[in-house]
Amino acid sequence: MKDNQGCNGHGGRRPGAGRPRKDGPKPAAFDPASPPPERAPGEVVTFASARAEREYWLAREAALRFEQKAGVLIPLWAAEQVYGNAVVLARVAFEDLPLRLAPRLAGMTDLTQIRRILADEIHAILLRLTETDVTKEVRP
Repeated sequence: MKDNQGCNGHGGRRPGAGRPRKDGPKPAAFDPASPPPERAPGEVVTFASARAEREYWLAREAALRFEQKAGVLIPLWAAEQVYGNAVVLARVAFEDLPLRLAPRLAGMTDLTQIRRILADEIHAILLRLTETDVTKEVRP
């Protein structure tokens, strides 16, 4: 039996395998995030450039539809509702802070202790906000 060192049973190594292409690098894949080339004012639009721009926008639309179906994108109204819910929760929590802390801080004179109590309460509010699911009541 022959010693096929370096071969994988398919006829040995091909000449030029693994070398860079002689006609330059491989063209980059289409990136729908990059905008089509800008046209100068008054520039004549050729059929090829118009077709390329149309293909760009179709690919961009297809990419957005894919991301939406994959759950990467959410509708704007849902994002607005989630943001609004978070803002309302934060507002209520911070508005309630003086009512809860006034009795505790009224007779205190030690600034270090007052600052510590305030910092602890603010930290607790922020922690509760991060643990709260503001998405549970999102409705169209």
